Amino acid sequence: AVSNAMAAFLALAITEQDHSASDAGLVIAAGSLFCVAMRVGLGGLVDRWNLPLMWVVAALLMVGTGSYLGLAYWQTLPLLTFSALLAFGFGWGWSGLVLLAIGRASIGSVGASTGMTHAGVFTGGVVGPMAFGWVVQEHGFLLAWQGLAVASTCAAGLAIWMSTLLNRVSESR
Repeated sequence: AVSNAMAAFLALAITEQDHSASDAGLVIAAGSLFCVAMRVGLGGLVDRWNLPLMWVVAALLMVGTGSYLGLAYWQTLPLLTFSALLAFGFGWGWSGLVLLAIGRASIGSVGASTGMTHAGVFTGGVVGPMAFGWVVQEHGFLLAWQGLAVASTCAAGLAIWMSTLLNRVSESR
């Protein structure tokens, strides 16, 4: 929900602060490239080291929380760009790690487990931008970005909780 809302409304948020549409496009392109680099880089890291995946996800989400607050309060293009890079790279770079964690814990039922995960992801992908857009329309971008920060923090807490659940599944084997 959070990542899709951020990506869907970032260009509008940047142009609403009197920056050009081309600047907004460049920020989004840079953020997208950084997200790809983070996902590939994180994949390489977890292949080399046995990292607690959901704790890494929680840390990424918390950096994402800070980035949404940056988008809420910073108005200069360099600071907005920095926040957007963090939002794309950290706030959205976690998704592959979640699927890997679910897959590792669900040997024999990976398809069903990741399918249920995707049901939640795709629901959030629809609901998040709609809710964000409504908040922007009714209350403005400041409250909407703050809402994403709260949601991202809650997601980090859920990732830590999920870590304990996945550990229980792994230990029961």
